[in-house]
Amino acid sequence: MPAKVKIFCYLGSPRVYKSTIAARYCNTEVEYIGAQPKELQDWLWDHDARKLSEQDKDELKSFARHGKVGFSTILYKTDRFLKAHPFGNVPAGFAKNGDIGIFESNSIMRLVARAGDADHKLYGSDMYEQSRIDSFLDQTLVLAVNSQQYFLAGRSETNGLSLATYNLAENALLFYLTGVERSLSSRPSARFIAAPHMTLVDIAFACELSMFASEVRLGPNLKTLGKSPVISNLTKFPHCHRLFNLLIAEENFAIDLSRNHDLIKSLLTA
Repeated sequence: MPAKVKIFCYLGSPRVYKSTIAARYCNTEVEYIGAQPKELQDWLWDHDARKLSEQDKDELKSFARHGKVGFSTILYKTDRFLKAHPFGNVPAGFAKNGDIGIFESNSIMRLVARAGDADHKLYGSDMYEQSRIDSFLDQTLVLAVNSQQYFLAGRSETNGLSLATYNLAENALLFYLTGVERSLSSRPSARFIAAPHMTLVDIAFACELSMFASEVRLGPNLKTLGKSPVISNLTKFPHCHRLFNLLIAEENFAIDLSRNHDLIKSLLTA
């Protein structure tokens, strides 16, 4: 029986979709629970996460913590949650009924792959292929860190989006796409990034690019800066662009990412 993985995060996150997409290929049972980003302040952050009433908040004052990255309000995080997730952020993955916490979206996705059917090969066929997959996944973290600062700045009602933050995100995306493009173009008839078959690298690629759908709401900020959406750079990399469209056309991807894909297409043609 495939192991069950539970993920607590805000809803609609392409970084969680890394795990839900992988789960469909791996036959791993995954439960994704949460709410809209602004609503998570009203939730108990725990393996058994739930929405809190005002009475609950009063009774659980000992769990009140000051939010940091992405949250500026009080959040209610149990001691059990912080033991499992010492950095205290989301997405928060849980295994073995909450006894084990797995954090960072790529690591949660790897757990989903390991917990699934052994013949799916999403995490490679041997230790060398797995290590190459890890190399690409580690590189996506550079993109994720810089792009996350960009998305959060665009949401901020105080500091707003600066040219420096925009440039960090754009340079990170250009660096990432340059490497992926080189990998795809250096192998004759290559369909996927790290191996002849689809791997976790391709899933992470599609999901990280899908994060840029949120640039739709940054229109006024970008106009002020005199800049185009960062994701518009995708058209400069034909192999990457082709692979992105190919992956989203797959049903297991489209279930989660079709809306993001439509938004990104609108940004590419704007």
